[in-house]
Amino acid sequence: MSISHHDARFNAIQVAKELLLLEDHYAKVFCAECIFKHLLKIDAYCDEAKTLDNADKVQHLCKEAKDLVVRHLEWLKSNVGKPIPAEEFEKKRQEMLQEARQLRKKIFEEVAGVTTATEEIHDIRFD
Repeated sequence: MSISHHDARFNAIQVAKELLLLEDHYAKVFCAECIFKHLLKIDAYCDEAKTLDNADKVQHLCKEAKDLVVRHLEWLKSNVGKPIPAEEFEKKRQEMLQEARQLRKKIFEEVAGVTTATEEIHDIRFD
């Protein structure tokens, strides 16, 4: 499969990559600054996708991604720097991790045909 950078599916794959990086921050090192950066990049890739070829094929994925961005940013803005009970923080961190993971898998499946983390994706090429 070859995807041109003029194709909105390229942007959808970039969104999935940012979601993967976001997962790492939620799972390993919770860094609000890095999480904010990845959320902004997801938002930007979705905005750009609207102007590219095949935009209609990824609009539903971009809407889901932008909704995720809004939810995660709202939580960050209202909680970063404030004392949060460890149990509550852990629960929310896991929720955000799972939400990012589910969307990433959905994007890879719908756009690239990759259905599990163990499948080979080396056949995806970007022109």
